[in-house]
Amino acid sequence: MLLALALIQAPVPAAQPTPPAPTEEKLICKRVQQPGSRLPGKKTCLSREDWAAQEKDGRDALSSTSRQY
Repeated sequence: MLLALALIQAPVPAAQPTPPAPTEEKLICKRVQQPGSRLPGKKTCLSREDWAAQEKDGRDALSSTSRQY
């Protein structure tokens, strides 16, 4: 009985607040086909920002070569 009373009156430790989880960028995976190849494309996983940068680089390269002619 004394043990039960001791457990009831025992202070409950305060719950530790969990720190916010680090924001991890979600990866987007695509199959990238190699020009002139019949083999299935290579799987490439990049973040949304990396895909946007790669697409911009491709557009810039295409526009720079088309201006030369």
